[in-house]
Amino acid sequence: EQALAGFRFNTPSKAPAKAVAKSDSEASRPTFDELVWKEPAGTIQFSTERPQELVNEDRPNIGVHEFFTDGACSGNPGRCGWGFLMRTSSDYYEAFQFLGIGTNNIAELMAIKAALDHVPDPDAVILIHTDSNYSLGVITKDWKAKANVELVDTLRKQMRQYKKRPQIIKVKGHSGHPLNERADFLATSSILK
Repeated sequence: EQALAGFRFNTPSKAPAKAVAKSDSEASRPTFDELVWKEPAGTIQFSTERPQELVNEDRPNIGVHEFFTDGACSGNPGRCGWGFLMRTSSDYYEAFQFLGIGTNNIAELMAIKAALDHVPDPDAVILIHTDSNYSLGVITKDWKAKANVELVDTLRKQMRQYKKRPQIIKVKGHSGHPLNERADFLATSSILK
């Protein structure tokens, strides 16, 4: 079993967001999909400790921020959260966050958003690996988002803020790739902690 050594666990400063159903009389109230990405129920947990199984992995080139991202959901909708690991030529960072009640697609998109949130340098070269066809399609292939429209629009705008557009790379999920497996472990941990 993989460990969560080195993680700093924070107590949420507010009560978890609850699922809210929209009725005709409450049209202005946000849905649970909006709440879960705008007001996550948990705080971001993070670590800079590189897991032993990843110590010998090749590191990216200088100036590259490489991410492996994943979302997890128990039920769909259900308890959801994201996880990512970030590597540069010298640094390692991983994080996860419980979002609340939402969908798997929200969790996958939020993993990518969280990755972008952790690269403030507009000149950075960013590589984001995901096993989500949905995320890849709605962010980079101009698929029309039928749900999560505001989140998708936010991500598309966020992608444009970098001088070199971040690359989103499809990786096969659950195929034994150690970095993708670690992202999956982190995402799953977000809904278990």
